[in-house]
Amino acid sequence: MKINFKNDHMVYMHDTPHRELFGRNVRFESSGCVRIDQVETVIDWILERTGSGLTPADYRMIVANVEQYDQQIENGPDVRWIYLTAWATEDGRVNFRPDVYGLDGTGFIYGQPQPKTY
Repeated sequence: MKINFKNDHMVYMHDTPHRELFGRNVRFESSGCVRIDQVETVIDWILERTGSGLTPADYRMIVANVEQYDQQIENGPDVRWIYLTAWATEDGRVNFRPDVYGLDGTGFIYGQPQPKTY
């Protein structure tokens, strides 16, 4: 399953046959696309929210078929990515991860629609 959305970088969300990757803390295995652990939940939410006419049962039938199926979604959800290399947990511990994309300190924000600047 692949979920395309408007962006200038050809990034999309997708399912994966490599489910074991979701158990890793460090998961930089793709070329920038985003693996979705519970892709059916995301698809159900998109279909319900947009009134596409497809039901979750239709979705399961399409996935079971080996042929490609493209479904255009009108007024799809806005997509925003947040890239965090540091965060605090509820118990007050601070977590740090390597900045594999070199974006710390650059003011990087990406999403649709583009954020308003004041």
